Amino acid sequence: MRRLLNLCAAHPWWVLGGLLLLSLLAATQIPRVEVQISAESLLVLDDPQRDYFDSVSRRFGDEKMVLLVLEGEALLDPARLDALRAVLGELQGLPFVDRVESLFSVPHLKSVDGYLDKAPYLERSPASPGEAAALLESARKDPFVRHLLLSEDGRVMAAALILKPGRQGGDDPTVTAAIDRLIEPLHGHYDTVFAIGYPYVRSAISGQIRQEQGDLFPLAVGALLLTLFLLLRQLVDVLAPLLTALISIAWMLGLMGLSGIPLNMVTSIVPILLIVVGSTEDIHLLSEFRRAQREGNATAPALDLMALRMGRTVLLTFLTTYVGFLSVGLSRIEVLWQFAILASSGLLFNFLATVTLIPALMSLTGDWQLDGRPRPAVRDGEGAASRR
Repeated sequence: MRRLLNLCAAHPWWVLGGLLLLSLLAATQIPRVEVQISAESLLVLDDPQRDYFDSVSRRFGDEKMVLLVLEGEALLDPARLDALRAVLGELQGLPFVDRVESLFSVPHLKSVDGYLDKAPYLERSPASPGEAAALLESARKDPFVRHLLLSEDGRVMAAALILKPGRQGGDDPTVTAAIDRLIEPLHGHYDTVFAIGYPYVRSAISGQIRQEQGDLFPLAVGALLLTLFLLLRQLVDVLAPLLTALISIAWMLGLMGLSGIPLNMVTSIVPILLIVVGSTEDIHLLSEFRRAQREGNATAPALDLMALRMGRTVLLTFLTTYVGFLSVGLSRIEVLWQFAILASSGLLFNFLATVTLIPALMSLTGDWQLDGRPRPAVRDGEGAASRR
């Protein structure tokens, strides 16, 4: 470790250029990171029961749907039905919709002149309020319609959008945005109109995760900066751990985009974890460097003393933390395995950024004071040589 730290201190511009290049490469993968909420990620990997569930789903079907709910008086008013029929036709044409089930498609089984008639309930719009009331009464008696597509009191009607398997046609934000855009005209015809389903639930949770990241990330950064300022009181020392944390977060997000591991309710805490836990090695190195300077050493000898005294310490600190988080991956639960991979990889990235950036940065700015003025001259080499 001492040799690596001194090597980075001797070639600071090469180190800074390499870190910048790697960060730019990682940034190209960040747009591929997805926020994904799935109950399947809480299941055990390679569990026979999970395989059995998947086989049953493939055999009998496992349809995902979005319910379009409409509430109001006179549900079967001809003008309202015409608007609803047009919207359902547009929804049917969406690339991710397999079919639409509603009173426009569900058969109304009845006997007509001795023959079984299975025309849909709303094959045509009711000609009068009395006919509409009779149609609603018939639908309420149908066990396949009551409490599914029509409420008991006849004031709420639903249409089921059966989605195609997989992600054909788009992800959750694309699905919800397309549906909301098409159902917008119905708000002028019904008292209440909304869509609900797995895509909407997942989108809401994903939005909450993004909001919490936006709220907690500045708090974590602020707490780190305040702590570093109180401990070190040097501008460069305050910013350096934050810089290594940002580099490691960028690399970790790049790994997520490259590997396909999504942000979820568990992995979303890793960036904040890197800011807090990953700063320990930075503080060890910076504190020892400033201590060597206070002993009368110039920048180069102080960096060598920092490497000598703290090289093995930061390595052992990293290894114990790394192994601890990696051991979480022994769990067979998928989301915990993902967390272990990301947390341990992020800590590895943070360690690499720390042991390369800190000596390189201190070799360039080690003489700076908080106000930017150079430090008073100190003896060069004596302090370090006397301690070897």
